[in-house]
Amino acid sequence: MSKNYYEQRYVLETPDSFEDFFSYVNESERRILVDFLDDTDRIILLGNPGIGKSEELLQLVDLLWERKDNTGCYPIFISIKSFRTSVTIEQLINNLDLNQFPKFILIFDGLDEISNIQDFISELDLFSRRIKNLDYKILLSCRTNIYEKYITRLPDFKAVYLDSLNDKQIKSILLNKYGLEIDFDNIHKLQIYLENPFNLDLFAEYYNEKNDFPKTQQEIWDLFILNELKKTKENLRKRYIIDIFHTINCLEIVSIANELMQQNFIEEQNLLDLLGYNDKQFFEELSLIQKNSNSNTLQFRHKNFQEFFAAKYLSKLTFEEILDYIKIPKIDRIKPTLFNTLTFLLNIIENSKYELLKDWLLNNEPEQLFYAEDNRISSELKNEIFENYFKEVCIEKGFWLGISSKIPISRLANFAQLDFLIAQYTNEQIIDRARLSALNILAYKKIPQERINEVKDMLISELYKHNDHFKSEILSTIRMLKFHENDHEYFEKIKNDFKGIQSREVLHELIVMCSDKNDVDSDFTTILEIIKNYFNQTNDNVLRGTGMYVEKILLNLNDLESIAKLFMVSLNPLNDFDFDTLRKKDVEEKIIDKIKLSDNSDDFVIKIIDFVLDNELYYNEENLLTKFVNVIKNRERVLKHIIDIHGLQTKNFFLIATLIQESSIEYLIEKYQNKELNIENNRDISYLRNWIFSDNRELAREFEQKFTEIGYIFEMQLKTDNEIAISKIEIESLIENNAKIIFDKEKLKVAIDDLFNQNNIELLSWEKYSQISTKWYKETNYHWFRNSVHDLIAKALRYNRKHDLSRDQIYSLIENNLFMLSFIKDAVKGDPKKNEELKNHLSIVNELVSNLTSETNLLDIIKFNENNTYTLTSNYTALENIYYFDFNFGIQNSKEFYLKTIQFSDIRNWSNENMLDFIRLRVDDDQAFNNKIIYNIKNEKLLFSPLQKHIEHAIDYRLSDVYSKIGELLLNNPSLLSKRALQAYFELIDNNLDFLKNCCADINSNLCWNVIDIIKEKHLDTEFILSIARKYLTSEKSDYLSKALNILFYCNQDDAIRIYFNNIKEIEKNLNVRDDGFPIEDVLYYNNLNEIPILKDFFYLIYEKENQDPFYLHYARRFFEDIVAVLSSFEEGYDKIQNVFKEIRDLLSPEQLVFFYVNSILEISNNSKINNSAKNIDFEKAKKMLKG
Repeated sequence: MSKNYYEQRYVLETPDSFEDFFSYVNESERRILVDFLDDTDRIILLGNPGIGKSEELLQLVDLLWERKDNTGCYPIFISIKSFRTSVTIEQLINNLDLNQFPKFILIFDGLDEISNIQDFISELDLFSRRIKNLDYKILLSCRTNIYEKYITRLPDFKAVYLDSLNDKQIKSILLNKYGLEIDFDNIHKLQIYLENPFNLDLFAEYYNEKNDFPKTQQEIWDLFILNELKKTKENLRKRYIIDIFHTINCLEIVSIANELMQQNFIEEQNLLDLLGYNDKQFFEELSLIQKNSNSNTLQFRHKNFQEFFAAKYLSKLTFEEILDYIKIPKIDRIKPTLFNTLTFLLNIIENSKYELLKDWLLNNEPEQLFYAEDNRISSELKNEIFENYFKEVCIEKGFWLGISSKIPISRLANFAQLDFLIAQYTNEQIIDRARLSALNILAYKKIPQERINEVKDMLISELYKHNDHFKSEILSTIRMLKFHENDHEYFEKIKNDFKGIQSREVLHELIVMCSDKNDVDSDFTTILEIIKNYFNQTNDNVLRGTGMYVEKILLNLNDLESIAKLFMVSLNPLNDFDFDTLRKKDVEEKIIDKIKLSDNSDDFVIKIIDFVLDNELYYNEENLLTKFVNVIKNRERVLKHIIDIHGLQTKNFFLIATLIQESSIEYLIEKYQNKELNIENNRDISYLRNWIFSDNRELAREFEQKFTEIGYIFEMQLKTDNEIAISKIEIESLIENNAKIIFDKEKLKVAIDDLFNQNNIELLSWEKYSQISTKWYKETNYHWFRNSVHDLIAKALRYNRKHDLSRDQIYSLIENNLFMLSFIKDAVKGDPKKNEELKNHLSIVNELVSNLTSETNLLDIIKFNENNTYTLTSNYTALENIYYFDFNFGIQNSKEFYLKTIQFSDIRNWSNENMLDFIRLRVDDDQAFNNKIIYNIKNEKLLFSPLQKHIEHAIDYRLSDVYSKIGELLLNNPSLLSKRALQAYFELIDNNLDFLKNCCADINSNLCWNVIDIIKEKHLDTEFILSIARKYLTSEKSDYLSKALNILFYCNQDDAIRIYFNNIKEIEKNLNVRDDGFPIEDVLYYNNLNEIPILKDFFYLIYEKENQDPFYLHYARRFFEDIVAVLSSFEEGYDKIQNVFKEIRDLLSPEQLVFFYVNSILEISNNSKINNSAKNIDFEKAKKMLKG
């Protein structure tokens, strides 16, 4: 038992397209949060209050931190609960230098807990632009209802849901975290409540104290709050006299004030105004409260506390007063941010007020009643609420209810009547989405014992009526209801009837169902047929998670022959089996444990060996074979099988060498002599001997002797132990001398002289060198070894363009400082021994560097050609070598040298460091360094990269003497500066707007549009940027079309939608290379209601086509949703949009895909109106509303 126990949570994918909308993510599609980060750069994690989003993010941070050394990706966790409009994200992360990380993930927790959500989203957008050149991902968390009601645009973010706890997870947490053994029957009674981790923790504390189950949520909360305040009272008794009931009253006042202001924190001054000085003092020390670091604000430990106390405050008001607090003015809808507060209120309010509130909700916001406790709502009313909700959402609007619905599917099932669900599912007159929604909810329904057979019969009869997708959903429902586990004959019929179906979707469900059975051996033939059939499908995608369930079946098997057959399926690369490395290792170890207990272990291993060798999988599965060979009982039998069936091949040397024994050698010799041994090359006998020798020298010598006796000739005899010991000493000496010789010119010359004499040559050609080197390696067998003398000769020949060399010419090169430094550099790279030896010869290298520096002509580094190209001279190569030894071994040069070579930095990548900064630190004189930068910019002809670095340094260090020169250079080279550097330069210069405008001469340049962004962000001259945008839109260019269109919306042009629409029509005609539309960043600036009629044709253009790629016109659809939300925030705009799309809907039938989309647009419009009407109030207004 551990309070820190963590249960793995799962994340569900929100469907991005209608094709995916049918396929809700069920238990067999398990993914964890980190899985989504592998293929997605921007994620928003959604979930209901208390579902555990913050804890999941913290667990993710720990996991990413553990993996950082392997991934190079660093997690950065930021709580944004105290975000203000004036705060930048740089300030939120304490101005952390993000450039220090090769990759990073920014994890922002608590988007729903700030009052100014859109301000944060806008700042995040600007921040993303500021760091666009870095390698990063972003993860946000938010409550589902806030995301759906309030957030109109989150560009490029993928929404995923944190799944509720299932019964097994609940049981595991209660046991491992609290030591509570509670059976599944009791868990199921409270599962709707316990599936939320926050509630689960409260329940555990209640049960530990009362040793009984609570009847209501309020019982749990009251006990928890009372215990917390008693502990606080005891801890603070020496300083404060605390009245618990008065304390609760203070908590209620602060909570309702925060809820009215739509924030989860309160500033200290406001707290003082609400409570007074004395109450403020002890309030700040309550255990339920925490002070935010680096701010003067306080907040509850969890927002659920604030919402509960706010509900307590509301419960004391009259019904009319409650409505004043919770209702949006002039609209009979609840403020979205009060959703959870109202959930608490429903379950604690006295009966008379509850009845009034319930009736009001039934008429205006029935969704809220799904969160009422069972004792507060009758079965008849539950069914009425569900039926009305189902008819409105599924039938009238064409939406889908499933796991990713905003109301948890378990709550929907609790309200749904079984007869109604069956009637809706079997009703062929309603759309498929509605029928499948009813089926999905049925899967979570507790079926009365007396009706189980009826439901089973209905489901199995439906299996034969529908398409493959319906079949898979029906099978999923059968599985969720556990009918396949409790009725053997029932499941047997399903398996036998559908094992040959040509659909991975259906076969996947069958595999998952099979994995739930403990006794899989008895029906293994059918199960194997299903699995093979699944992998044999070529026209369908492999479904995520299938491999995990095949593994489960594999581990449930006891018969080794069956295990072998299924294991070979998993090993077959053609099956695209989704084993990950850790799971594969675990499965293998469990199989080995079973092998050890079996008398037929050798048969199993033989089958696996045959499969691996026959399918050329040896190099992939060497580790696996090693494990299996170690559990073989009769090694000789297995060895003889390998020799008989596979012969002697490179791929089985390891196996034979591992298994061979003294008695086996005779068998191998017999097969060889009788020419019955399948052998690729006669030398393979020698190679096998060498393999044996690496593990067992004596056996290898015996092998060699016996093969020699039958006339086999080994090219090289095995060494004796004494020879091996001597050889080891010789090799160690060779390695040491080979490292030392590169620093000894005289010994190099002697070695060169010996090589010429031994080979009786006067001139050395490349061909002759190759012969000499090949012969040396063949005679010594040191193929792993880099011979320094041979490397020097090869370098000398390349230096001489592979022309013949005499010994004197090589001697001359040895005396050449540049050649020797280059040779030493090449030698030490990647060779630890030589690298270490260099440290013992620093004086020699230092002298070479010094000599080379003296003879290098720094005026002859680059030669500029007439055709605007350039050539780097040998002096540049000298410079590279000098800096290499400076970077890596600290062999420094003079200040004068560094200043003279600044202009050549970063022509090539000399090191991973910032070259200019490196030189600046070496110069150690900022004034001299800056003066040289100024001089170089003004007077030297710099290549692109050095010039760019010079200018960025001049901007960063405000070297005003070159501002005008930078402007000239930039106008002549538009790609010279990044947007960041350009923006910094703009802030420094006079007449900066005029300069920016001059940069827009080429409207198809990146410089022009970077400038447009700066002018736009600074709100400087909208007429100018509008003129550029319109000029661009009338050209035939397309590289910056999105940016030009965006300017129209930023400038609130009355033809912006029409022009965007016309460009989308061009895509339809295949006149434009883009097929996803154009992202628009500044749609919030647009408010022209006169263009609303265009939306009708626009809608048909982007939504009417069915069966298209889910990313077709992706940005256009996102823009369309954004513009609908923005225009619906105006009362007149809302009315017009509702009319337009209701007219469209009236012409459609629910079966059409576009019917679903038009209702989605209407929903976006409705939410926008609600959001715009439900504005938060300031502290003074909140204070006035408080009673008493």
